[in-house]
Amino acid sequence: MAQLFANNAYGVLAGTVNGAATLLVLVSGQGARFPAPTGGDRFLATLVGREGNGAESGWEIVKCTERSTDQLTVVRAQEGTTATTWNAGTRIELRWTKAGVDGKGNAGVAVALDTAPTSALDPNPQNTTKAEA
Repeated sequence: MAQLFANNAYGVLAGTVNGAATLLVLVSGQGARFPAPTGGDRFLATLVGREGNGAESGWEIVKCTERSTDQLTVVRAQEGTTATTWNAGTRIELRWTKAGVDGKGNAGVAVALDTAPTSALDPNPQNTTKAEA
């Protein structure tokens, strides 16, 4: 049950979805930019609302548990966000989220962060000891 990531994964909704929808359909071909969760894996994505000038004005984090071509099966309103209606053309992006960064629901990242070296700085960095080699 790992949290999956992909570089620069984004897309736009092909149609309007209401706050109860659990299937988000992307414009054709854009689903391939996102991971394909299986066996309990998932990824977090953010729906992004924009003002007329392009500034971000609203967000909803969703947990995607399955991707089939351009269709994302999601659990809505994650991390304190609210499920709302999103219009066709709304951007969805795979972004870092607070829960992803602090390890909630993401044991793989949490383990990697928790096992960072904790030893003191080497007082003689120019010399490599046998233990360091």
